[in-house]
Amino acid sequence: MEFFADRNLGTRIFPVVLRQAGVIVHLHQDYFPQGAPDVEWVPEVAKRGWPIISPDLRISQHRLEVAAVMTSGAAMFCLSGGHNMGKVQALNFLRCLPSVLRILETTERPFIAKVYQPNADDPTDTRTKRVEVKLRLSEWERRYKSGFD
Repeated sequence: MEFFADRNLGTRIFPVVLRQAGVIVHLHQDYFPQGAPDVEWVPEVAKRGWPIISPDLRISQHRLEVAAVMTSGAAMFCLSGGHNMGKVQALNFLRCLPSVLRILETTERPFIAKVYQPNADDPTDTRTKRVEVKLRLSEWERRYKSGFD
């Protein structure tokens, strides 16, 4: 499986950790200008079939970006724990990778999913592997689309 890393994940630590584990990661900077708006690159990445990894949990608050995901057929995985360093985020993504792959196999695109971090209130929680689809096309059409027209 090949993935696409949003520009906010950088070019060094996050993708290097994933690549060392054997995950193919395409970087935003290799295909698009640094300042390219999400509404331009999301559809292009969706055409290539690459699931998007992003640290932007607030994407659901941005109507144009959500519309870009939903109308392009993209699969987007938003990482929680944006305050964490790239290595922590990458290791958590790898820990959750079986769940990510299961969602990709069983969930029709487009969708936006959240990759959870271990429970910060429980220092013994090193096993959380929770990935949850937060928005599907049908829900977007029902709840949001009227606000886009």
